[in-house]
Amino acid sequence: MEYRKKIDFHTEGFTDEIVEVIHQLGELRDLELEKCISNLIKRTDSVSFAKNILQHLEMMNEESPKIVEKDKQKHSLKIEHLNDNLKSKNLTPMEKRYIYEEMAELIDDMKSIGRYWFQKSLTGVKYIGAAGAVLAAALLFRKKK
Repeated sequence: MEYRKKIDFHTEGFTDEIVEVIHQLGELRDLELEKCISNLIKRTDSVSFAKNILQHLEMMNEESPKIVEKDKQKHSLKIEHLNDNLKSKNLTPMEKRYIYEEMAELIDDMKSIGRYWFQKSLTGVKYIGAAGAVLAAALLFRKKK
């Protein structure tokens, strides 16, 4: 399997297995993703493993320069929500599946460079629009004199 982009932040304190699962959750689609999630659910330590993945995602969220502040806040809320869901003593397999699917969506969102450039270009368009409005107002007032 080929990856679109390597992780560009520190992975110290996390096992290679966690880093690999994060890659898989972010890269795999459809049936392959379902198979990966099923394998994660079958693990005896699936809840603690999910907590470790969320810790890593929290670090990714804080350290990644490609995530704008607004998205960082949104991701933090989602990570907190998933951590709260994991605190339950007896999670059913469907609840575990939901948590892992949400993690996959979060990873995909965090790795999306297109979203980063969309946010940056949107900010640029706002500045250009504001400059255009100022220029138009200046021309309009100049013509009235």
